[in-house]
Amino acid sequence: QRAAFYRGLQAYHQNDKKLARDLFQRSLSGPYGRTIYLRALYWQGVLEADTGQTSQAIETFKAVLRQPYFADSPEYGQVFYELGYAYFKEADYASAASAFEQFLKQDAALNFKSDARLRLGDCHYIVRRYDEALKNYEMISSGASGDRDYAAFQSAICLGLMDDTNAKINRLKLFQKDFPESLYADDALYALGTTYLLKEKIDLATTTFEQLITTMPQSLLVPKCWLKLGLIKDNVLTIISPKQQVKQFQLRRSTNHVKINDTFHFG
Repeated sequence: QRAAFYRGLQAYHQNDKKLARDLFQRSLSGPYGRTIYLRALYWQGVLEADTGQTSQAIETFKAVLRQPYFADSPEYGQVFYELGYAYFKEADYASAASAFEQFLKQDAALNFKSDARLRLGDCHYIVRRYDEALKNYEMISSGASGDRDYAAFQSAICLGLMDDTNAKINRLKLFQKDFPESLYADDALYALGTTYLLKEKIDLATTTFEQLITTMPQSLLVPKCWLKLGLIKDNVLTIISPKQQVKQFQLRRSTNHVKINDTFHFG
């Protein structure tokens, strides 16, 4: 039983999950040794979660936790993290939040704790507990580890959903300075533009959308920016005179990188 368990651990960490499953099952069916048995049961739950059997994984993790002597095993703290993720994938956000909170009380590696804190924030965010979500996101964004950019972006979004629009704008502007290379840089810029639009700050919204188009041309949000700019143009043109429209068109033509005559040829 013991040999099969440790060989199973080795196979799992070598990403041979089929062999790991077979060895853990062999360990579970061997001579009874409660510590090794429960550890093997835990890793079986991890494999179930890894292969999409999340509801079964939840039952396995709960079965392990019902045994008081599992608390002495090396995997005890980690089971709450795995359980939290399994609940999260099943969209049971209240149970996921409870599991992540339990995990944060354990003695665990900082990277796991940072990730659990983010997922706890996500749980609260999804169920619209924005104050609790903000608290958890800010603990990460102001720290030295974890996905600080994601946490900072989510903090800004929470502030907007809590009707603190000015604070949201300030956070999104700060995001550009703090995380210029972030994967969420285009999301933050687009959110800033739409927030300016909601505040009826048309010039700032226009500049922000144009900045995203210019600096991040490969972003999937570029078509949305063009759509926003089109809507802005249509709304502005309805309230300015035809004479002003001609002047604006001539100004754009003179400052555009591509001249109109370079694009359209008239016979």
